Order: sequence, then structure tokens, then C-alpha cells
Amino acid sequence: MENLKKILSSSYSSVVIDLNNNNWHVNIPSMPGWYFIETDVPISVFVNLSDPPSEYVNDEGETKKCRNYNLSARAKSHSDDIGKNSLIINGAEKRAVYSGIHKNLMNRAREHTFAHPGTAALALCRYPELKDYNWFFNYKELSSYNNFSNADLALKLGEQIWRAIYGWPLLCSG
Repeated sequence: MENLKKILSSSYSSVVIDLNNNNWHVNIPSMPGWYFIETDVPISVFVNLSDPPSEYVNDEGETKKCRNYNLSARAKSHSDDIGKNSLIINGAEKRAVYSGIHKNLMNRAREHTFAHPGTAALALCRYPELKDYNWFFNYKELSSYNNFSNADLALKLGEQIWRAIYGWPLLCSG
């Protein structure tokens, strides 16, 4: 576990997220790994975002439940922690607001920015208020570390170790 902690504490590759360009993510590898999203959006903006739609109509004309995350509700759920946790601050510096794992980092980067309503993701481009701020997708490929006998377990454990080191990000559900 110490080896995994060292890996997750080391530097990550970082890509600027462009919420106006739906191809910003194409150079992120389609590999499993860990990631976190940073921004300089003040918490006051997050808590005042509109709720995503609860339903959408798919291409077949069926009404389905929207699975995009409710960013305002997630930010409000941490309101008691504002000022106590360095990741949940009102200042202008960038800080991590989401962390996770995925079997395809490039797809997950796309989903968190330009997600279909049926996809469980942040869907950041659906909030015009967020486009004026800086966003970064930071990632580390699991394949860079060949010493894990169980990749799925390493990813899941690594996600929790990252959160133990850096704190619980504002937009992660509790």
C-alpha cells in the first residue's frame, strides 16, 4: 500500500479542459487510471447552479432518467465543511473538485465535460456559468506501474488513498 501511496502522491499529467471545444480530450490516453479535476470556480457559483433535468427523451422517443450529477446539490452537501477543508474553499486558486478512476481515461474526461444526459458524470458544459473559469484534467495511467496483480483493486484502493491524502473533493458524492 505504501508503494501505491507514493505513486498517487507523485506528479500527474495535466490537460487544460476547454468547455467550448468538444475535442479537448483527444490526447488523453484510452487507458485505465486515476484522475482528478481541478478548477478555480468559487463554491458560491457551484451552490447556485441550476439543477440538471430529471428526465430526457432518447433517440427512440423513450423518456429516461437523467443521470448527470447535480453539482449544486453536491456542493451544498459539503456546506458545513467550507473553510475547514483546503479542497473546499472560496479563494481564486485552483483546487481539486472531483477525483475518480476509470478504465478509459479519455472517455471519462469527455463524459465529465460533454456527457449525454443518460451518462452518470459531471457534464460541465451544460452549465454556462462554469465556462469562464479554469479547468484541468489531471491523470495517471495504471499501465505505467506494472507491479499490480489486480488492476481493478489497485484502481479502487488508489482512489480512496488519493482522497485520504488530499481530502474529499467538493463534487464527489458522500
